[in-house]
Amino acid sequence: MLSNRARLHLGMDHRLMFLLLSAQFQHGEMLIALNEDHRVVGAAGYCYGTADQHFANKETVMVDRVYLDEDRRGSRLFVQGLQVLAELLEQSTVQVTNIQFYVPEQDMRICRLCDRFANRVLKLRTPAGVDVLYLATPESLSSYSRTPLGSP
Repeated sequence: MLSNRARLHLGMDHRLMFLLLSAQFQHGEMLIALNEDHRVVGAAGYCYGTADQHFANKETVMVDRVYLDEDRRGSRLFVQGLQVLAELLEQSTVQVTNIQFYVPEQDMRICRLCDRFANRVLKLRTPAGVDVLYLATPESLSSYSRTPLGSP
């Protein structure tokens, strides 16, 4: 995550990335995808609750960062990650009802993918551009991740 911070969000410095990662370690979890050589090819982090609510709203999970190596993009790895996340939330002692995440509006490919399992809620202007807030449910993640090749 640190070595790819610029790809995750323009303008992301080490300090901000450490703050985001520390929130995930304190209030959530990290998912790591390894290849057959045990090299990290993907990572994602999420928190139970949102920072603006001081993580008290545990029924909402905020997926904060997702990274896949270039050669894994367009593969089934992202959909498999959704399936793992849905299963983890299903097994959690916390009753999760909402999953939130932001996607850069200019990344049309990712937005089209996210439109398949989540709803666009609002747009937020940031120094790096416009981000779209998506809202999903554990059920919509699970349903989408179990479809053949992640198709609608």
